[in-house]
Amino acid sequence: MKMPNISLLEWQKRFGAERSCANTLAKVLWPQGFQCPQCGYQRYNFIATRRFYQCSQCRHQVSVTGDPLFHATKTPLVKWFWAIYSTASNKGGVSAP
Repeated sequence: MKMPNISLLEWQKRFGAERSCANTLAKVLWPQGFQCPQCGYQRYNFIATRRFYQCSQCRHQVSVTGDPLFHATKTPLVKWFWAIYSTASNKGGVSAP
């Protein structure tokens, strides 16, 4: 995902809610819309209580946080996105004590 050149305020407006972060991850994961990784079917049901997409055909469940970076994280996506922004927008080096 290419880092957009936006201000912190704009970043906060765009990714300040858990749902907007999850929607962004879903668009990255499935650019042409949901596609079941098991059977390829394109329809799903969203299980909001568990934040899973469930294939309407084979009932395979997928999460947008299932990839290695976010796997089994308990940290809110908003915090992850803040960390990504902070790291990607840092133009200077790291100072050592």
